[in-house]
Amino acid sequence: METRRDTSLSVAVCSIEHDITLGLLNSAQSLTWVGLPISHSSLAALPRRMDQEHFRAVERSVLGLIRCSVLEDRVDCMFLGIVPVLRFEHPELATGPDRVSRTWLITGGWQARREASLGSLTLEWTNEPRGDGQTRHCVSARVHGYPSRFLPHSMRGRPGPIRRCVASTYARYHGIVTCRYLRRLARWIDSLPPRAETA
Repeated sequence: METRRDTSLSVAVCSIEHDITLGLLNSAQSLTWVGLPISHSSLAALPRRMDQEHFRAVERSVLGLIRCSVLEDRVDCMFLGIVPVLRFEHPELATGPDRVSRTWLITGGWQARREASLGSLTLEWTNEPRGDGQTRHCVSARVHGYPSRFLPHSMRGRPGPIRRCVASTYARYHGIVTCRYLRRLARWIDSLPPRAETA
């Protein structure tokens, strides 16, 4: 009997949360849908695909003016191939049958203010079986403690209305771009071969 994929991905809504009150970007975006469990062999390709899709989304969001070179141990995002905009290093990977998580540390670039800690980016996929042959997939992206130059050092009291507007617009646009990445990644995951049923 043919098993059909659930169509819930087409109507799934991306959750967007962000906090810039301390002058740091702390954000969390996620997309959840119901589909078939993906095969174990497909999990090996997931970390690389998460990286590629995320940084391609960054490139598309600025019409290709920034290009990101994704390597095994670092990512260099360059403006016009000359100016280093952001650099990510020291990737940490956590994997399991129902979870793949990749965390990159932000280590420099023009767009990051000079701070003791430049924050991190975490890309993740989780899988929660439902017991009816299908599963609840969730893809997410979280930025923690990122001191972007588009954000004032503190959003409390000192920044004027223009800087507050710029900061708020930047945070919202960041969320929209990230949700576009999550939807593209979700479509790829939903196209993978399903996991074989065990007796």
